Amino acid sequence: MVNTVSVSPGGGRVLTGSFCDGAGNLSDPPPQDAVLRLWSADAAKPLAAKSFPYGVLETAFFPDAPNAYVLTSSGAQFWGALHELNLETGAEIPLPDGTPADISAIAVDPARPIAALGSADGTVRIIDRASRAVLRVIPQESGR
Repeated sequence: MVNTVSVSPGGGRVLTGSFCDGAGNLSDPPPQDAVLRLWSADAAKPLAAKSFPYGVLETAFFPDAPNAYVLTSSGAQFWGALHELNLETGAEIPLPDGTPADISAIAVDPARPIAALGSADGTVRIIDRASRAVLRVIPQESGR
């Protein structure tokens, strides 16, 4: 079962991902394979695949580079570990200093090299992907 999907800018590639249950077992039914897959949208064929122990929660393409953010599950929690992958080489890129280990949501600005990372502690970090710096931390609001 595909539980996340992202389309690249221009529509030529698609990222899909699935996850398994918190015990590390593949969910049933239907079985899930806990794999991130890069597809050619034009040929509808897989270009690459990478397994993660508990699978993939969310994906986001970068509009200006062959990279993408991939949020992987750390088990039964609703947050996980963030990875930046070069989709051409498969290499993992180190994350900016100050990136928390418990990411729960990701978004990439399609017009600028900015990303927002939601954390399990309720904060949002705004990241400049070009300089790899945390620009600001938005605290969790109490009340409204």
